[in-house]
Amino acid sequence: MTDSRRKILQMLAKGKITADEAERLLNALNEEQSADQSPDSPTTPAKPKPRFLKLQVREVDGDKVDVQIPLDLLRAGVKLSTLIPKQAQAKVNAKMAEKGIDIDFAQALPDQLNRLIDYLQDMAVNVEEASGSTVRIFCE
Repeated sequence: MTDSRRKILQMLAKGKITADEAERLLNALNEEQSADQSPDSPTTPAKPKPRFLKLQVREVDGDKVDVQIPLDLLRAGVKLSTLIPKQAQAKVNAKMAEKGIDIDFAQALPDQLNRLIDYLQDMAVNVEEASGSTVRIFCE
């Protein structure tokens, strides 16, 4: 993580800027770094790295939860379990286990988080109950 990113995330953590302001600053930093790369260097088109972890919960009674979390914020140390509704954590853990990913969202550690992000680049976790409620987790 660059020093600039760290400073932005520290300002966010201290409440000096909002999450939206941090997102705009991080986006501007990404654009600046992209512009600094030499256009002459031969590169293979790489799959873009995801920037957000998205969580969507749709309840049968009409309740909706949409959470978009900058991955840099998670990497900086925000506990993932604080961002996922409690009623969804067990369902998500079970669905992840079905896909061969053994991560407990309530106890997610930084190395597990990086593994999770790597997995979610190529897949999404969808939980659908017979009642019609759904939970989706994916990176974008």
